[in-house]
Amino acid sequence: MFQLLLILLGAVVLFFNRRDSSQRVWARLPTLNDYQTRYPEKTEDANTIRCIHCDSDQTWEYGLESLMDHRRECVCLACGHRLWRKEQESLAIQ
Repeated sequence: MFQLLLILLGAVVLFFNRRDSSQRVWARLPTLNDYQTRYPEKTEDANTIRCIHCDSDQTWEYGLESLMDHRRECVCLACGHRLWRKEQESLAIQ
């Protein structure tokens, strides 16, 4: 019984540690405005922003922990690098 409780406790700790880790990685990403300010040569217009690693304009945005998570991050579809983060107001908990 003690071993089962120890395994369950370990799983809970790992779950919350992973969740905390993805939040820290997300928070270190530049915001979209910061990305555009740092790399103005990669911003052609509001709809076309290029990757700083491979110059692709193909990006994908997704929620940090789920499809509906208001914390969004954008990655390059060509090379897979994380590019910027943003918070989507309409998905935030009111």
